[in-house]
Amino acid sequence: DKQFGKTLTRYPLRNPKAELRTTLRSYGDHTLSRAYKGETYFWSFMPLKGDNITFHFSSPVLIERYNRNLCSETENQILQLYIVSSKPIFD
Repeated sequence: DKQFGKTLTRYPLRNPKAELRTTLRSYGDHTLSRAYKGETYFWSFMPLKGDNITFHFSSPVLIERYNRNLCSETENQILQLYIVSSKPIFD
C-alpha cells in the first residue's frame, strides 16, 4: 500500500468509559484499548468465524456515531456490528 505509514495514526476521541474485550489477536502495539483511547488504530490478525469485539459501558450511553474502516486483502470479508444493551437507552 503506497499510503501505508502516511496516514494519521493518532485520533482525537471522546469515548465514554467502557470495558473492552476482543477475541482478535492484535498486531504489535495496535491494541483495541489503545485505539479506543485514540492513541493508534486497531490492527489484528485475520479474524476467524466467531471472533468478536465487545464494548461494555458501565451505564447506558447514547451512541451518536461510530466509525469503522476496514482493510482486507480479500473483498469477501464482512464486519457485522451489533449494538446490544441490557437496559433500554431511551425511556
